[in-house]
Amino acid sequence: LAIKTFEKMKKTILTIYLIAASLFAQNTKFIVLSNLRIGAPKSDSVLSSFVHFINNTDKFDFVIVAGNLTDKGSDKEFELAKSLLDELQIPYYPLQGYSDVQWAQSGGIK
Repeated sequence: LAIKTFEKMKKTILTIYLIAASLFAQNTKFIVLSNLRIGAPKSDSVLSSFVHFINNTDKFDFVIVAGNLTDKGSDKEFELAKSLLDELQIPYYPLQGYSDVQWAQSGGIK
């Protein structure tokens, strides 16, 4: 009896969740950039092209930069990556990758 009650309760909670999620859902669009490796040959011009594309479209609400922003994790690479990403006209959220912390002069926390 307890298992049947628990299963009913799970289904009820799931149903309530799905109804609430559909009622309060927002149409959010984002783009993910990863493995930018700023510091590697031509990486800054590639990122500049992405930034230009993103800024010239109204399709996205924010950008996720999913790791490996830099090639070797040097302070100079982080500063260049930040200056290029700061040109975005929408918010961006960077995440560290292994190349950002493995060799990073700052430990990837600047």
